[in-house]
Amino acid sequence: MLINEVNGGMEMFGGKGRKKRKRWMALLLAGAMVLSGMGISPISVRAEETEPVEAVLAEQGEVTVSGGDVVMPEAEETEVLEIEETGEASAPVVQNADGIYVFEAAIDAIISKLEKKAAIPEGKYGTDNYFTLSGTATRGNSNTYSAELGKAEKGTLSFTVQGTASVTISITSTGSSNTSDFALLKSDGTKVIPDGETTGIITVYGTDPVKEVKYSKLEAGTYQMCSPKDGNNTGRGVRILSSKVVDVPVSVTKEYEFDAATDAIVSKLEKKAAVPEGKYGTDNYFTFSGTVTRGNSSTFSAEVGKTETGCMSFAVQGQASVTINITSTGSSNTSDFALLKSDGTKVIPDGETAGIITVYGTDPVKEVKYSKLEAGTYQICSPKDGKNTGRVLEFFLLRYLTQQAAADLPEQTGLP
Repeated sequence: MLINEVNGGMEMFGGKGRKKRKRWMALLLAGAMVLSGMGISPISVRAEETEPVEAVLAEQGEVTVSGGDVVMPEAEETEVLEIEETGEASAPVVQNADGIYVFEAAIDAIISKLEKKAAIPEGKYGTDNYFTLSGTATRGNSNTYSAELGKAEKGTLSFTVQGTASVTISITSTGSSNTSDFALLKSDGTKVIPDGETTGIITVYGTDPVKEVKYSKLEAGTYQMCSPKDGNNTGRGVRILSSKVVDVPVSVTKEYEFDAATDAIVSKLEKKAAVPEGKYGTDNYFTFSGTVTRGNSSTFSAEVGKTETGCMSFAVQGQASVTINITSTGSSNTSDFALLKSDGTKVIPDGETAGIITVYGTDPVKEVKYSKLEAGTYQICSPKDGKNTGRVLEFFLLRYLTQQAAADLPEQTGLP
């Protein structure tokens, strides 16, 4: 016995006669025709023949069965969603590289799709959303794409400089026979005077040629491009075709020092005593490794092992200048010294022609200087390929002056 429950009704099938079976077969045929019209293959229908047709159809959500009749459901209306574009959704035009930020109306993800005179949504634009459009701005009424800023400072395009910047802005008036004023304002309203100009308000005539306005050495702060409200053409806005900002981070100088005479560990050691491996100097910036001892002299020094068996290392984050005071291991001895890069290359000191420096005796102390060391790790050592590989090397004072972008300073420097 098979029980099929549809809409709460029970219908029982068994040996109730030919009339009911005919009605059932007709219902099957009608169901098959419906399925065929809906693109369901006969194979799938046959695969479900062991179940009541009403149940199969109802389960598939294609039809409902009520009182033996097959009813097609109404097609569900698909809602088309409209996506409103805003300046916040503007994709970066150019990928940021070395502090270079670009706004270019012709290829901006939003402006390039607008009709002439269409309003430009307020929001972020350009490389990494570096530029902010505020107030009244429209796409210029021209085949050339531009952001037409509202007159008398009613529309602005702003950006913020973190370090020191150079800026180039391409502008035109609002029509071939029109005249507009342009200014770049600081946050206090002061106008910045462009390179080669004597005033902060620039007058631009027509649309051809495009006028290029340049600014150099802009200090950190927020700036606004606009049509100034105190110009001679306050009845017109101004068109911005593009803007490029090169923002160079501010550099910070930090000095690190190792002085054997005042070091908390080395200055307490007996002559020839081993100097423990580890961190030394300002902010633990220097690292001793391998064989290192306190020099056999009343003058405090760190004596690094011969043939690179002992060394002091440090890492440059930006660009550095280094001064190292060295001697040999005795008044009549001779030692070799080198500063090695991480790949083993010797750095040539200022005023020298070779990377290996020979030092004679202990008096006078020899001062070795290096300028503009690039980022990387360096080692102070007695080189294994020198002429005096049997001698170790003493050094007393190492001064390391580094200059680097504030954003790149390591946490260990302790800078505010």
